[in-house]
Amino acid sequence: MSTGSVCMNETAIDADLPIEPAADTAVEPAVTFDFDAAVDRYQTPLLRYAMTTLGRRGAEAEDVVQETFLRLYRQIAAKGPHSIDDMTVWLYRVAHNVAMDFGRRRSVRDRTKQGAAEEQAHGHDGRHDSDSGSGAGGADGHAPLAGLIQNEALAAAMAEVDKLPDVLRQTIELKILHGMTMKQIAKTMDTTASNVHYRLHQALSTLSTRLKEHGPN
Repeated sequence: MSTGSVCMNETAIDADLPIEPAADTAVEPAVTFDFDAAVDRYQTPLLRYAMTTLGRRGAEAEDVVQETFLRLYRQIAAKGPHSIDDMTVWLYRVAHNVAMDFGRRRSVRDRTKQGAAEEQAHGHDGRHDSDSGSGAGGADGHAPLAGLIQNEALAAAMAEVDKLPDVLRQTIELKILHGMTMKQIAKTMDTTASNVHYRLHQALSTLSTRLKEHGPN
């Protein structure tokens, strides 16, 4: 699985999207939006964010990023580039919402499959195969920020980040990995700046406690 490129439908998207004025407005020069430049700039960080949000499920993350750019195209085509005040916040917020939708649908599917598997297991003379899948997430169990790990202490911290509740993990990753301001994080996650401060405090406090409890023996 390659995480370096998300295939966009070339027949559906014109990279240099001319924005024409509505027929009933004064005629002004068309504004051209460089769609390719937006993809080049945001594709990799959005893919990284989608992967951490979805638990490093690469295929789903690519779908999230593609859907995000498709929504960007529609937004620009319908309302023009000036309808987006902060491109970074807009894209991350859309990616966040799309990823949450993907996650909810996956949870429903997983619960359905788990129920069916348990029923089948009870019908095979007590044989339970559920344990064999308990490590299915093993390959994905390393920290989302593994590429940035430079020492054992940081590795331990990043491993604990993965264990945080989703809302705390996403908040701290937007701050540390993606370098967002409190205001940008608040807009991305549709909350208040004070709530972001609280979540960061909770995340850091939880990490500190866990690292003390599970530190090197």
